[in-house]
Amino acid sequence: MLNYNTQTLDKEELLLEESLTSSTSQGLTAQQLEAEKTKLQHYTVQKPVKKPISIRLLATDLVKLKSKAEMMGIPYQTFIALELHKMVN
Repeated sequence: MLNYNTQTLDKEELLLEESLTSSTSQGLTAQQLEAEKTKLQHYTVQKPVKKPISIRLLATDLVKLKSKAEMMGIPYQTFIALELHKMVN
C-alpha cells in the first residue's frame, strides 16, 4: 500500500489538493454545477433510440431486400432501416 506522505505530487496535483482542502473552497454552486452539466452535454452525442419491431413481408420482397443489402455490403436489417428512414424524412 502506498504511503501518501512519501508520494511526490506534481504541480497540477498540488493545486488540486490545495483547492479541495482550502478553508475558502466551497465547491460549485447549484447554478454553476447545472451550467457545467449543460456545457458537457453539448459535447456529447446522443445516440438515437432504436426500437425493435416485428413486420410481415412477402417472402419475395425479403429476398430482394437481402440481395440489395448484400450488393451494398451491409446487413439487410440495416438496409431496411436506412430505406425506411429515407422515406419518412
